[in-house]
Amino acid sequence: YRQFVAGETTREMVLPTSPKDKIISRRSNDVQIAATGNHLLAAWQIAGTGYAHRGPIRTAESFDGGLTWRQSAPPTAGNHTDDQGFFDIDADNRGAFHIIWLDRAENSPGRRSAAKGLRYAMLSGSRWSQPQTIDAETCQCCWNRLSRNPQGELFALYRNARPRDMALAKFDGKAWNKLGIVDGFGWKVELCPHAGGGLAVDRGNTYAVTWTGLESSVGCHLTRKRNSETAWQKPTKFGNASARNGDIALSGAHIAVVWDEFEGNNRHAKWMRLNNSNTTALPAAQTLSSGAAASYPRVVSDGMDFFAFWTETMNGEAVIRGRKL
Repeated sequence: YRQFVAGETTREMVLPTSPKDKIISRRSNDVQIAATGNHLLAAWQIAGTGYAHRGPIRTAESFDGGLTWRQSAPPTAGNHTDDQGFFDIDADNRGAFHIIWLDRAENSPGRRSAAKGLRYAMLSGSRWSQPQTIDAETCQCCWNRLSRNPQGELFALYRNARPRDMALAKFDGKAWNKLGIVDGFGWKVELCPHAGGGLAVDRGNTYAVTWTGLESSVGCHLTRKRNSETAWQKPTKFGNASARNGDIALSGAHIAVVWDEFEGNNRHAKWMRLNNSNTTALPAAQTLSSGAAASYPRVVSDGMDFFAFWTETMNGEAVIRGRKL
C-alpha cells in the first residue's frame, strides 16, 4: 500500500497481515485507510464462513505516520467469522475514527439474521464503541461511503434494499437517523449490482454520485440537496450507458467527479470538474489515462487541489496510478 504526495509515489507502507489470513479485499471492496495527524487506521477483509467465503474485518494502527504498524482489535467480536465487508473509514478532528460495514447481525447468541445490514462503530483512544445498526436491511455487496461536513456532522451513503436506490443516513453524535432515498429511481430488483456511490458534504449542500440499473436510466448520475431542504435535485446523468464506479470530492467552490466507462474493448477512467453551484449543466469529460484499461477511480481533495487514483491494467498486470487534476 503506497502513500502518494501530489500524485507521485513516495514510499511503500506494509500492513501487518497474518500469514494464516487469506486477504480477500479487492476493488469495490477496498482496503480502507484514514488518518488523524500521525495516527492511521487501516481495515481489510479476510476469508471466513460467509457468502463466497467472505470473513471478518481485520484492522491495524500506526502512530508514526505509517512507518510502523501493529494489528489492533477490530470493531467486532474477535471470533466473528461471518461476512463483514464493504467498509469505509473517516477520521474526525478530535482524533476519533469512524467505520461502517455490512454484515448479518446476531438476533440472539449464535443465530444471525438472513438480511445484511449497515453497521457503525467509533474508535476513541484504544477502545471501540458498541456497534450500532444504521439500517437493518440493505443491499448485500455494494460499497458504502462516509463523509463529514465542516460542522463535523457525519453522513453515510449506502444502497437501500427496496427499492435498490441509494440512501442517506446522518449521525447525531449518539444515534443514526435515516434520511431517505437520494436518487429516487424506484429500481425494484432482488439482486446486488456491486455498485456503490460517492458522497461529499459542505456547509450548504450534500452531493451524491450514484449508479442505477433501471432500464430507462442505466448509468451514473449526479444529484444535490440543499441542507436546509429535504428534497433532492433530479439526478443528472453523466458518462455513457456503461459508466460505473463513480466518486466525488469537494474543494472550495468546485467539485471533481470521476468514473469509468467502456470505450471500445476497454474501460477507461474519466473525470470532470465543475462549479458546485451548477450540477445540471455538466462539462465535457476528460480522460485520466490513455492506452491502458483503467477502472475504479477515486478522487480526494487536500482542501486546495484534487487528486485521482485508479487501477490500470496493461499486459495482464494491474497497478495503481495517481495524478493531480
